[in-house]
Amino acid sequence: MSTYVKLNASYNYAPESSIQGGFNYDRNATDTVGGISATKGLTSSQESATIFASIVHRIVPSLFGTLTAQYQDSTFVGGQFDSLNERYLLLGANLRYQFVRYLSAELGYDYDKVESAAGRSYTRNRFYVGVTGTY
Repeated sequence: MSTYVKLNASYNYAPESSIQGGFNYDRNATDTVGGISATKGLTSSQESATIFASIVHRIVPSLFGTLTAQYQDSTFVGGQFDSLNERYLLLGANLRYQFVRYLSAELGYDYDKVESAAGRSYTRNRFYVGVTGTY
């Protein structure tokens, strides 16, 4: 059993424009398994504290800009990596043009940085372009 906290707030400051932020504390699964420890078993989860924020702003009637940020501090539970930390920083910027209600195009950039005592640290830059259709 573990502690679970989820706090979230949002504010609409203009038509189709809003800001949202929050904090989560939870136990979550991990894809870092590591070796089995005789006393601590298998690494299969993390306890994570996450803070996040996003802003969506209508620039003109059909063009929207979005900025997102998330920081997560996690501690591995059990196994070879027990009590080791892993930190994530995620930043993003996106432009979306809404052609009609069900069709839009997007252009964006995401920056990810992971610092892990379990040996899987990396930095990643992702650019994307896409078209979204919904029904």
